[in-house]
Amino acid sequence: EYWCNQDDFGDFLRSLPEKKIRLALVNELPEDKIEALKYKYREYGFKFLRGDFAHEEVLERVNITKARSAIILADTSGQLSLEKADEHTILGTLAVKSLAPEVKTCAELLNPENRQHLKRANVDEIVVRGEHLGNLLASATVSPGLPRVFSLLLSPEEENKMWKVEIPSSYIGKTAGELASYFRDNHQALLLALLSEHKGLVLDK
Repeated sequence: EYWCNQDDFGDFLRSLPEKKIRLALVNELPEDKIEALKYKYREYGFKFLRGDFAHEEVLERVNITKARSAIILADTSGQLSLEKADEHTILGTLAVKSLAPEVKTCAELLNPENRQHLKRANVDEIVVRGEHLGNLLASATVSPGLPRVFSLLLSPEEENKMWKVEIPSSYIGKTAGELASYFRDNHQALLLALLSEHKGLVLDK
């Protein structure tokens, strides 16, 4: 997997279901910062490649076509304006999808108005920084305790995690209640939602 362009990714590492997932960090951080990250998170053994993740030759060097997924974070290092940071994210997504269309790609935006441009790049997931903060703050006044629930669900320090799994073939066509009972009885898990995924169409299709 490829974690692009952010120096503070400790929460991400701690949220991994296991430490054996191979990770590569791609950005242009100074060598001293990278060495500090390597030491701080040495138990994860991630690899690092210095370069611009929006350049195809850099992605080829990091073997993007063999990746399971790519995560592209907004560059907030101070070298780019907020608008330029989103442009860079969009270019990086286009580069990843050009070289490896099947790689699941999640990209972060700073400005939600740029969502449509990222969708045209055929991104699989979009995260807008701070997008749900206002709703959580508002819900705290109407439903005290609700933000704490979300914090517990999303915290890398908590034992309980959220994950996505395929519906067992024997439960296709059955009710959501039956599926919820299956996960509760067999995996001690609570069914939160059902979702369907569709591949986006690229320009040449």
